[in-house]
Amino acid sequence: MAKKNDYRQYLRQTLGGLIDQLDLSDLRKDFLKQRWLDQVLWLEGRATKNRNRHYALRLTTIIGGVIIPALVGLGKGDERWQIYLSWTAFSVSQAVAISAALEEFFGYGENYRTYRNTAEGMKIEGWEFFQLTGAYRQFEDHTDAYTTFAERVEQYIKQDVQGFLANLEERQNASKKKTEEEAQKNAEQALEKLNQQLVLQAQYEAQRQQMEAEKRRLEEERIRLEQQQAAQAESTQEQPADQVVVEVTTDPLSDSTVVMVDLQEDQEDRDSTIVKAEIIEYLSASEILAKVKNNPIRALNNSAQPPSGGTTTTTTTVTTTTTTTPASKVDPAKVAAVLTAVPRDLKPYAERSVPLILQECVDCGVTDPGQIAYIFATSEHESHLGQWMVEFASGKAYEGRRDLGNTQPGDGVRFKGRGFCQVTGRVNYKKWSDKLGIDLVSNPEKMAEYGIAAKIMVRAMRDGSFTGKKLSDYISSGKRDFRNARRIINALDRADKIAEHAQRYYRALIA
Repeated sequence: MAKKNDYRQYLRQTLGGLIDQLDLSDLRKDFLKQRWLDQVLWLEGRATKNRNRHYALRLTTIIGGVIIPALVGLGKGDERWQIYLSWTAFSVSQAVAISAALEEFFGYGENYRTYRNTAEGMKIEGWEFFQLTGAYRQFEDHTDAYTTFAERVEQYIKQDVQGFLANLEERQNASKKKTEEEAQKNAEQALEKLNQQLVLQAQYEAQRQQMEAEKRRLEEERIRLEQQQAAQAESTQEQPADQVVVEVTTDPLSDSTVVMVDLQEDQEDRDSTIVKAEIIEYLSASEILAKVKNNPIRALNNSAQPPSGGTTTTTTTVTTTTTTTPASKVDPAKVAAVLTAVPRDLKPYAERSVPLILQECVDCGVTDPGQIAYIFATSEHESHLGQWMVEFASGKAYEGRRDLGNTQPGDGVRFKGRGFCQVTGRVNYKKWSDKLGIDLVSNPEKMAEYGIAAKIMVRAMRDGSFTGKKLSDYISSGKRDFRNARRIINALDRADKIAEHAQRYYRALIA
């Protein structure tokens, strides 16, 4: 393959040899080589370089313009394949846009034509001078024609420079005009976007004020209930305790006893956890006396064989007590630490969801602060810590998606995204129904309940149930790769943003 400078070398040798053969002084021969020949070679080089760049940029624009629609058409199928095709289409579109912009800005095609025309004109002028034809026909030798040739060469160079400057000025003016138009268009778009943002901000502020008012109302209601409960407790302390009336009927022949129990309570205490009941128990007289004396309440819960024969009756009174539910395993300090990292507008939802998620972390053995931080970062991104427990979209886009198990009409809407992680599709609802022992297929709305959603999110991220990737793959005592941990849920979608959330929660947990 010939080198790109072979033609220029050929011209230099050929034309230089012709100049050496002319009947001119050495000084004039040097002028011809330094002025005319060098100018021809320079114009040839510039023409070749601009031609190559013009062809390269035009080919990129044309081929890219053909490829992009094909890539967009292929992007229907596997989600991972769609991501690859989307990025490829984006890259090709950027290459096309850059190629078109470079061609328009530098004008390689127009420059190529200008340099080529000037170079050919210079060569034609030289050949006419060498052969004393055309404009040099009236001269007898090259010595007489030299002055005219030199003037015409300088005129060519001057016209080329002036044409280049005029063309450059025209392109600059066109570029300036286009820039001004783009700037004005961008300013109008920015103003329109600002107006939209102001409208959205006003709507958001109205919603925030409404939420604040609702929060204050709930807080006032809570305080009122606490005061009411405190008043009831105080009133209860001043009155006799609820009593259990035990009627003991003894059979003198068989030494057996029938115990009749009636729980009596104050009619005003309707919220009490003690319920009226009757318990019949058959014990011997000695057993009754011993058990009532030692533990009156427990004695009533044991049973014996029924008696027969005559009876006698006595009455005994005992006082009841209430029981409490087991305490939570969640450290209150950890709950408070997480809440300090929650954005202000999400705190009303976080106050309810954070303890449930932390409780599930304890139950599932998730103790690493980095893993806990990433769980909360994911919940904040996917559902705003419980603000959006049901996907906004209708779900029709999932209709007929066999990869999600949506094989029946209406499955797309029925099994759209719900929960802290927006679980989607019949197959996933069925899987978690089997794991939790809850019928989420017949009752898909249960997937949005905080308690169930917390169990699914923590267990799935711990075990890799969503994508096959789990928390320990990226976060453990030796590493904290918050960015790639996004693969647990959805490739690297919004990975950097969620990693920032996770870092915020991590700092709060280890503080």
